[in-house]
Amino acid sequence: AALATHGVAYDAFAGLAPPAAHPDGSPRIPSYTPVGMLTAPLYAALAVCAALVQARATGAGALLEVAELDVAASWQAEYLDAALNRVASNIPDMTSAVRYQYYGTRDDRVVLLQASERKFWRNFCTAVGRPDLFAAKPGEAAGDHARGDEGLRHELAAIFRTRTRAEWVALFIAHDVPGGPVYTADELPGDPHFRARALLFEQDHPIAGHLRLFGTPLKVGGEPFAAAPAPAPGEHTAEVLGALLGLSPADVGRLRADGVV
Repeated sequence: AALATHGVAYDAFAGLAPPAAHPDGSPRIPSYTPVGMLTAPLYAALAVCAALVQARATGAGALLEVAELDVAASWQAEYLDAALNRVASNIPDMTSAVRYQYYGTRDDRVVLLQASERKFWRNFCTAVGRPDLFAAKPGEAAGDHARGDEGLRHELAAIFRTRTRAEWVALFIAHDVPGGPVYTADELPGDPHFRARALLFEQDHPIAGHLRLFGTPLKVGGEPFAAAPAPAPGEHTAEVLGALLGLSPADVGRLRADGVV
């Protein structure tokens, strides 16, 4: 508790940010999305909701405590449980999976195949005109990733190189095959689903100019999201001093003239 820290430190402490390899052999901070710092507010919001329900039922309040380190560590629960009980972790190594895997496409993009259930594997094989693949290796009814089957991996890699990423997504939709595109962040705004979900909004900022920004994933009552620009330093000083201290515009003007505000 006495250690001064912020940002990536919560994840480093929780084992979520192992050192990245650097050509000179020194440890470096990895490039990743922070977990503790971003998800702790979500846990806090859930705790507030739970406390409100309790208060309505019992009339009692609650003292809530949400620590970013605790939250970050909770995302390691499966690994921590395995370590505490000295058993192997049940988190699978997905690099050896074949029916549930990334594949390169004809346009040098990447697509995700998730045909680990027999019915979806059959749908995929039928869609690509390869019923022989299903006949030879139908797999289990569910959860069969065909781990370590390098022969099948090479077959699928060659198949996926015959279409573009967009063509594969269209095929998945048409033939009920689970999967999807593998995007980079800069590709998201152009995706039809992303646009249909209205996750972007535009704003004219008094300093930064016209901006396109990511909105909120929360959809409440169908209302569109349109956040106002953040206020400039001192923008609402007069309103705050008037509301809290009862100062008139003339009073605030004198304070400004004297350099107080």
